Amino acid sequence: MKKFNLILSVVFAVASIIGCQSPEQKEINAQEKLDKAKSDADKASQDSAIKAQRDSSNIFFNLRKEWETQINENDKKIAELKADAAKDKKKGTPERFKSLNDLGIKNDDLKDKIRNYKYDDSDWVQFKKDVVTDMNNIVSSIKNFK
Repeated sequence: MKKFNLILSVVFAVASIIGCQSPEQKEINAQEKLDKAKSDADKASQDSAIKAQRDSSNIFFNLRKEWETQINENDKKIAELKADAAKDKKKGTPERFKSLNDLGIKNDDLKDKIRNYKYDDSDWVQFKKDVVTDMNNIVSSIKNFK
């Protein structure tokens, strides 16, 4: 029973000390906690933004490799179509060669566009959309030649 009374006395003493803080001290403590929470939130936001930018940058470099592979495939297919046109007089019309040359130029322009692009979050989404559209147009044009 003595232990219980002693523990109870200590609890009341601590509670009275804590409860005796002035309103100004309570306000200061609350402001410090708020400032710490804001600081932690800002740091988490910055960390999140840095991680998102790093992830986007990694996505760009992976997509760039895929696009360059597709562009190389396009070059091979265009060369094959030109070789087939050279062998077959029906396919070897001047219009067909001009169309194939134009397609090769579009493919080279896309290659240059991708190689010269400097990654930037502000225009990345639009750049990606443009490249995908251009790539799809070139691939479908190649398929239409066969």
